[in-house]
Amino acid sequence: MPVTTETVSVPTPDGAMDLFVARPESAGPGLVVLQEAFGVNDHIKDVTRRFAAEGYLAVAPDLFHRAAQRTIPYDQVREAIGAVMQLTDDMVMADINAAIGWLRSQPGTGKIGVLGYCFGGRSAYLAATRSREIAAAVGYYPGGAADPRNPDAPVTHTADIAVPILLFFGGQDRMVPVDQVAAIDAALKAHGKSYQLKVYPEAGHGFFCDARESYDPAAASDAWSLTLEFLAKHLR
Repeated sequence: MPVTTETVSVPTPDGAMDLFVARPESAGPGLVVLQEAFGVNDHIKDVTRRFAAEGYLAVAPDLFHRAAQRTIPYDQVREAIGAVMQLTDDMVMADINAAIGWLRSQPGTGKIGVLGYCFGGRSAYLAATRSREIAAAVGYYPGGAADPRNPDAPVTHTADIAVPILLFFGGQDRMVPVDQVAAIDAALKAHGKSYQLKVYPEAGHGFFCDARESYDPAAASDAWSLTLEFLAKHLR
């Protein structure tokens, strides 16, 4: 499906935020694509375009719009973590809500989902606990969603999730260890939520990103297929 792209500016409580927009040929469901800790870089833009090619009006909000550096190289992990630490959950939700508001303003936009990777996966889980404007959420290796050092981590608010959620993890992921995966699974099960959770035993953190050494083609391909199936079921 032909796709057109543009960058628009949307207001947030902390100033204007860029929104990378990938628009399909005809109106369809909306999808908020949430960045890794490295910003709205070429990879995130490519993924956003891929979703648009599947018929979704896909947007990637620049969650680093408050900072001077908007994208961070993959080999600067410490800097990326530092950038993420400057953001509160309220800031992230304000940005997600701004993106959802823009999608709602577009003619023909139907249901809206949120989807993210790493920091964005955590943000998607957060949105599932807080937003009543979305119909589904997808999180890839959501780092920090069940951080035991954070008493207010998103997993502690699992009872508030009101939408189906799909989660992917790598069995070799040192950033989201197996005990955190188990904690998320247990919380979703305990609260009777509608969810799917899949672990790829041989995959590591960032397995979906084809611009990183951690890319796992088999896991990425399977997760992509399951994601499209899940989004079609809940957004179309």
